[in-house]
Amino acid sequence: MGKILKGKGRSPRALSWGIAVGVILMGGGLEAIAPLPAAAQRMQPDLEIQRRPDDTYETFLRRAEAVARAGVQRQFDSNPLVTTADIMVYGKNSGVIVPLLRLQVTRRNWINFPDPQQWATYFPMARQFLDFEDGNGTPETAPPAPPDPQAPSAG
Repeated sequence: MGKILKGKGRSPRALSWGIAVGVILMGGGLEAIAPLPAAAQRMQPDLEIQRRPDDTYETFLRRAEAVARAGVQRQFDSNPLVTTADIMVYGKNSGVIVPLLRLQVTRRNWINFPDPQQWATYFPMARQFLDFEDGNGTPETAPPAPPDPQAPSAG
């Protein structure tokens, strides 16, 4: 039947160590001794904000930056493996959705300087697509109205 092999003077402990060393030398058990560094993770969620009736473009951007700042901090706080946060903030108005800004920053840069304006890329065409107007209620792209010829002149 089957042949029983004897260790020929080797103890079971020595045999176990020999197998373990062989596996380690072949690379199969390296993680058991020293874990390999975890792969850097990158997260890229999309966030949206709705335009309010009293928003100017500047206040809308400040809100977008605040949302992006909170999102970056949440990413870094919730997962220590995340090395880069990458957030896209979209603006919404009357059914139109366009990108306002993209905040992309490494954990190290964020710790040293957590200012979204420093790390954000802005999309200036959003102003026109979201139909923002200047303080007088006219579109900012419209030329100024000519003076009324019938208005009395100062003088």
